[in-house]
Amino acid sequence: MFRNLAHARIVIAAWANDYNTERPHSALDYQTPVDYAQTLTTAINRPAA
Repeated sequence: MFRNLAHARIVIAAWANDYNTERPHSALDYQTPVDYAQTLTTAINRPAA
């Protein structure tokens, strides 16, 4: 698994980064969290009609 605590931290940080930026989530309509955040930001910044 992990060689030591420092190695575990590196592996876990890489996994968390992948999970939060690259992997689509069903709860977010199969978008990545980054794409979903961008969609929300765009919708919030769009002037009301």
